[in-house]
Formats: sequence, structure tokens, C-alpha cells
Amino acid sequence: MRFFIFVFSLFLSTSLSQKSIWFLRHCDKPHNPVNPCCTDLGYDRANHWYRYFADRIKHNQPLAIYTSGFNEKRVCINNTRHLSTKYCQKSQRMYLTALAIQREIPQSILHSSYCVGDYRRLLRDIRLSTLQNIIVVWEHNEIIQMIRDYGVDISKWRNRFNNHYDIVFHLVIQNKKVDFTYDLYDFANNMVGHKREVDAWLDPHHKSTNSPEKSTAASSSVSSRSSPNVYVMLLLMFAICLITISFCCHICHLAMLRGQRREYIQV
Repeated sequence: MRFFIFVFSLFLSTSLSQKSIWFLRHCDKPHNPVNPCCTDLGYDRANHWYRYFADRIKHNQPLAIYTSGFNEKRVCINNTRHLSTKYCQKSQRMYLTALAIQREIPQSILHSSYCVGDYRRLLRDIRLSTLQNIIVVWEHNEIIQMIRDYGVDISKWRNRFNNHYDIVFHLVIQNKKVDFTYDLYDFANNMVGHKREVDAWLDPHHKSTNSPEKSTAASSSVSSRSSPNVYVMLLLMFAICLITISFCCHICHLAMLRGQRREYIQV
């Protein structure tokens, strides 16, 4: 009986738990290469990203933030000490953005021991993590590769969206099922929105003409493109049936033992 209870509890913990992963870009890149790591707008955006997650991650829930603290993979030089200089690399933009989020979320832990280009090792560590909430601050092309690695059919980053530093992708993984959504976060007004052109990019089957641009409060939920998974409920019902049958068999076995004991006493 204890074995079946253990199996049932293990089933619940694996089937009903979910992992949320948010992917967002580094701070806005300046067009002039002699400028600091981020534009003024980029620094402002980085300092306000935490507000987006305030209504999505509870204060008592642990959070892991992954980013790069190194240069390109072929060089892999630790450059986190050289912040806001004209020699800033994109890994520093990633690190600055992640650090700004981590400072405002007390329960978060920052992981930055990754090179740009080393996203496969990053994905391996994310899959091994037991935390349910994860934020990844990375560069845009490899963000697409990481999302594809979870089985999401998404095309490469389009050039006309290069200035979209406000986009955040969200994966919800539960029982090997992946739900994929996105938001455009307006940090100045603490609002999220969607655009037809982005919808058309992320979902080739999306009818953009019937999806007007909209903005909602940042605390509102976003719709998923995946249908609800009924297999979890079926497996749950099957597990309950097994436990019920096991319990009945156990009761019958006890009754038989009691009967045999009475016969022995009478003899």
C-alpha cells in the first residue's frame, strides 16, 4: 500500500508541476560603437524589466537567471569587470540586463558562467534545474535556436525586428508539453501588447488581419497557442483507479487473515 502511495505522489509531482522559462534580449545596443554598452533607453529598460515579472513570479518562489558573463565562445574571456566602456561586448549587455533584474528580485540567483555561443550547455543546465521559474537574458539569434530546441516551430529572427528589445518569449513546459507565447513590454507604462506583424512572424498560420494590435495591463495573462492537455487527467484517473483497487485488495487480504486466525483459535 505504501508503495502505491509513493508512486501516486511521484506521479502528481511529475505530471502537475510545470516549468516557466522567459527569454529576453539584452539592453538596447547603441549605433555608435564608441558609446557605452547600452543606450540610455536600454539602461532604463533593463532597470524596469523586474516590473514585468512582479506579477508573474511569486515572492516566495525561487528564480534562476541565466546569462553570459563572457565574450564569444572562441575567445571566452571573462569581461564582467569592464562595464559601460567603449569596448563593451554583447555579453556585457546581456550581463548588465540580467544583473539589473537580479538586483530587484531578492529570491533570484544569477548564473553567468556561459560564453556567447554556448547556449547548448545553458539548455542542458536548465533542463537539469529543479526550479520552476527561469529567466534567460541572451542575444536574439541564439534565443531563436533555444526556443527551437524545445520543439517550437519558429523562423529565424527577421531584420525588421532588430530594434525590438521589448519582446519577451515565454515557454511553459508541463508533462513534455510546451506552450509558447510572447509579449511586447512597454516598461514606461507597465503594459504588455501584441502586434500583427510579430504574430505573423511567430505563427505562420496566424491570420494577422483578424488580430488587431492591442495592449493590456502587465499583470494580465496571455493566451496560449496550445490546446489543454487531457492526458494528464486521464493518467490521474488511471492512478486513482489503481490505488482504489490496491486498497480493496488489501482490505480483502486482511479480512481473509482474520478469518484464518479465528479458525485457528477455535481449533
